[in-house]
Amino acid sequence: METEKIISELIKQNYYDFIDVFGDYTKDQNVIIINTKNNVVFEIMNGSSCRFEDEDNNFWLTIPETLIINDHRYYPKLGNIFIIDEVKYIFNAMEMIVERAYNYFKEFKNPMYGIESLMTCLYLSEITGDRRDKNVVVYQQFKPCVREGIDTYIYSN
Repeated sequence: METEKIISELIKQNYYDFIDVFGDYTKDQNVIIINTKNNVVFEIMNGSSCRFEDEDNNFWLTIPETLIINDHRYYPKLGNIFIIDEVKYIFNAMEMIVERAYNYFKEFKNPMYGIESLMTCLYLSEITGDRRDKNVVVYQQFKPCVREGIDTYIYSN
């Protein structure tokens, strides 16, 4: 998949509540997607560089022209790995980092986004002679939470 298309798909997804998307890629090409449960971060800066940080504190970064660490200047190349204070920095192409972020965040797409589901049940018990029948009747009620003014419900038994 083309990188721009993957980025667009990443940003437009309706994720579970613990995934936050900040920024507008179409206007300023700066976007941050954060998993607030474990602090996984994907960030695009100026549309030309990006970083992905996983839950183990590993960073995948696009290759900068220079990298200054402890007053030393480095010139990272594709595939270089620096380990500083137990943090691993891996330099890669933007396409590979975007693909890594896409593969991670696609697991958190919310298929029920926009639907508020309320569920109750009714427990029925009937005794006939020495036999006891138990039934659970599930009552479901759905309301669209995306549209404020809609009071229509869909009922199913």
